[in-house]
Amino acid sequence: TTITLSVLVATFLATLASASIGFRTIVSRRLTRLHGAMTQSASTAKRHQVDAGGADELSEIIGTYNALVRTEQAREQALLERNEQLSDVGRRDPLTGMYNRRHFEAWAAECGSDPQRRQRAGAICLLDLDHFKRINDTHGHTVGDEVLVAVAKRLMNVLRADDLLVRWGGEEILVVSLGAQPVELLARRLLAVVGAEPINTSVGELAVTASIGIACLPLRAGDINLSLERALVLADHALYVAKHNGRYRAVCIQSLSINKPMQLAALENDLQAAAAMGLVHLSEVLPETFVVPAQQTA
Repeated sequence: TTITLSVLVATFLATLASASIGFRTIVSRRLTRLHGAMTQSASTAKRHQVDAGGADELSEIIGTYNALVRTEQAREQALLERNEQLSDVGRRDPLTGMYNRRHFEAWAAECGSDPQRRQRAGAICLLDLDHFKRINDTHGHTVGDEVLVAVAKRLMNVLRADDLLVRWGGEEILVVSLGAQPVELLARRLLAVVGAEPINTSVGELAVTASIGIACLPLRAGDINLSLERALVLADHALYVAKHNGRYRAVCIQSLSINKPMQLAALENDLQAAAAMGLVHLSEVLPETFVVPAQQTA
């Protein structure tokens, strides 16, 4: 492109040398615009087209330059789109299409630096597919992957555009839902999305359910808002309680009654004991129709 521009410059410089004073007077404005555009393109890589302003030899030169500009702009746009695609691939789980931990960490850091976003109401939910290892052991990892893909599609279909859906690891899925809505309603929706209907797989229909730990946002220790990462740790403890209480349910941390973040360690050691002491307000949500699938009763 640089060589081509140099040839163009040489061309109209030769034109200037051989042209009459009258011709130069007529075309000087167009030459000035073209020269300015070419200088900017060479020095800053910012390219724009020039009005040909006539139908003569100079307009043909300007037309050639404009064609080069369009070609370069199209090439740069294609490169930009390709880079965006590669960036998106790096932030998503290749199997399910959900975001990965890398994206969540970047998103959480961005939220943490924005006081207004840290104040938004919402919930951070950690889902674990019940007895998923049994599916892999009985039917193979290919069928397990089919289940994960199906669950991801179901969640994508019901979550809002600004909700965050992350494959946290293995069969664990993270959902961050911002915006005021009853946490019990969110919990029932998630339980129903996963477990209300069997999942079609290559070995037939499989009943799949999930246990969920939820921490309401913002979660406060005294006057301090806990970080998303700390809220996620508490959601993980709530998930453990949901599994301990029989699975296929959600346990929600509604609020904390502690004054200092340093008290969290004692609370996290035994969430249910902390609830009995009034340090944390827990609620348990069951599916609207609680039926333990036959394959999970063993």
